[in-house]
Amino acid sequence: MRELSNVEPLLKLEREIETMPFDFISYRLIDGTRFAFDKAIQRVEEGSAVVWDRWSLPRRLAERREFLCDSSLDSYIFEQIYRCNTVWAVYSTRYGEFGSYSAWEMCLAQRLGKFQIYPGKPVIEME
Repeated sequence: MRELSNVEPLLKLEREIETMPFDFISYRLIDGTRFAFDKAIQRVEEGSAVVWDRWSLPRRLAERREFLCDSSLDSYIFEQIYRCNTVWAVYSTRYGEFGSYSAWEMCLAQRLGKFQIYPGKPVIEME
């Protein structure tokens, strides 16, 4: 097993990454995953960092979610929306459906003035 002789450069990089601006990709897993992937690739190719739920979750939320309360995931997602520059709503037939994460994400993003639609189809505003 190899060991780092000096962990400080790695910790410095971690701090830099944690403070980088990023976009949040909001979509419905059931019918928007492919378009969310396309949007994430587009933003990365344009030089932006992205967060998109299951793919960006901390390991404890992604791999052990069944052992955590739902508020852990909710808190993480909402914190990312507060911190991000833009929330890209990946429109699909079921995007914004009542009670879905996408509906909650859309409402919060609209309230914060961070809401953008991809690929540009209309989404009904939620109160």
